[in-house]
Amino acid sequence: MKKLNQRLGYYTPAFFKIQINTNQDIDPNNLSGQNLSTFIHEYTHFIQDFTTIKGLENIYLVYDILREYCHQIYDNNTNFITLPLNIQIPNHEYMEQIRNESWGTNDKINQINNINSVKTTTVKFDQNAIAQKPDLANFTKIKLNVDSDKGNIPLEFGTLAIMEGMSHLMETFLNPKYVTNAPDYPYNIAQKFAQHICPNITNEMIFALCDIALQTSVPGYSFYSMLLDIKNNKINNADDIYKKFNNVFKTWRIGIVNYAKEVLSTVIDGNFAAQYKTWVENLFNYAINLRTNNPKFFLNIIRGGQFNQNNDFIYFVNKVGTPLMFNNYNKAFKIPITNTQNWDVEFFTAISYIFNLLQGGPKECPLIEWCKQSNIKINDNCYLNPPAHSNYREPCPIGTIWYHRNLSKWDLSKWGYQIGLKKNAY
Repeated sequence: MKKLNQRLGYYTPAFFKIQINTNQDIDPNNLSGQNLSTFIHEYTHFIQDFTTIKGLENIYLVYDILREYCHQIYDNNTNFITLPLNIQIPNHEYMEQIRNESWGTNDKINQINNINSVKTTTVKFDQNAIAQKPDLANFTKIKLNVDSDKGNIPLEFGTLAIMEGMSHLMETFLNPKYVTNAPDYPYNIAQKFAQHICPNITNEMIFALCDIALQTSVPGYSFYSMLLDIKNNKINNADDIYKKFNNVFKTWRIGIVNYAKEVLSTVIDGNFAAQYKTWVENLFNYAINLRTNNPKFFLNIIRGGQFNQNNDFIYFVNKVGTPLMFNNYNKAFKIPITNTQNWDVEFFTAISYIFNLLQGGPKECPLIEWCKQSNIKINDNCYLNPPAHSNYREPCPIGTIWYHRNLSKWDLSKWGYQIGLKKNAY
């Protein structure tokens, strides 16, 4: 799943990282204006990541792929492994195809404004795709034709528009004076689409539809089919929407929820893992409790008033903490769930680095400034070979993950023009 909302900041799904494009220190209690709206927006993406089935499917897929990458390295008998790694996992192909096909249009982000009308078409997967994967016959995509400032433009409505629309609406509820002036696609298209089907629908109701649609594997079609149900049954408030479609929350104690929790919990072990595991356990236990006992918890937040006086939102942040948050200087901040100085959410940025590295991504460590803040010594390996820290007496998050994934005999290296992993002498 791609980074979400990159204009004023972004959230990195599955790796619990927020970037806010500000020179200011990131303390939600001291943020104001646009920076506060950006925090609210990105934090909503964080909540979506672990309280929606769509977010958890992505977490499971990403971390299981990482696990397969590691096994591919273990099984390699050579002294040099060229990056990026290439793997094909049969049970992942179907999940990846559904994730990609349900994402929606990606090449028109931030390009469409002033949408006046929306026309809807439902489209099945083509017969060649269904022949290869028969289960695809059960899914439907939503295609829109929108009349905008650039004329008639075709779009696929999917996960992207629903996630961004929901996060943008959260800004309007919690910081209404400084709502981001965002393009209609992808930030307002869920509202426009909903109003096209149900002209009297409220923002609360649209927000609820977004949340419920993200509990399904194909959110775009779920959003559309629920809109038709609301129109036909004359549902007129958000509480009744949650009541009507409550069945989607019945899977919250089984299946993908437990799989996602398991792949996160087992990334590292040992002494350094205790606080990390506590963080993961707390996150999932709270999400499961909310979705089984109070699935419409989001309504309490959006009805709780503006940010500084919103007790439900403040309680939520204090209960689960924050992702690791970075400003323009790459300085890192977080709200912890305990007073301990041990690492927890920091490990996810290290995991993200390793995942991207094995896919051919940058070799320089993204946590250099954080290490300086934490009084961890910086040396040339931080820029050239961060995995080498797995063999140091003074570890860092990347070195710790590399070690606990049993990769410490491999260093980042160059062979001619190729970047790869080379066996070391340790």
